[in-house]
Amino acid sequence: MRTHDGFELMIHDKCLGSVRLAEGFTDRLMGMSRPFRSTMLLLPNCRWVHTFFPWSSINIYFLDERYTLVSARLNAGVGRCFFEPSACHVLESRFLVPASLGDYFLIRGGGRETSLPGSRRQGR
Repeated sequence: MRTHDGFELMIHDKCLGSVRLAEGFTDRLMGMSRPFRSTMLLLPNCRWVHTFFPWSSINIYFLDERYTLVSARLNAGVGRCFFEPSACHVLESRFLVPASLGDYFLIRGGGRETSLPGSRRQGR
């Protein structure tokens, strides 16, 4: 299982909290149902998610290859599936992220911008 802690989500030059990057099968399958220190989970190279395991509704943000918000499903209920064909990544969150369509999400780790899988803005 490959997961990474210590990332933070930035939008409009403000840090919104810690993000866990899920790459392993178990983390991707279980999503936000597992107790993490972070309140957000980033699923790179993903455009389909389910809410079979969370114990309450979550917010789902679909991002394109540049981590720009293309669609959101707020208060996604338990036991549902969501698909966004134009998405490349998914951000799951327990709280409402103050973002609008077209906003760019910056994922930072270790005090610098981090190159994430599928990102075309690597090293910027």
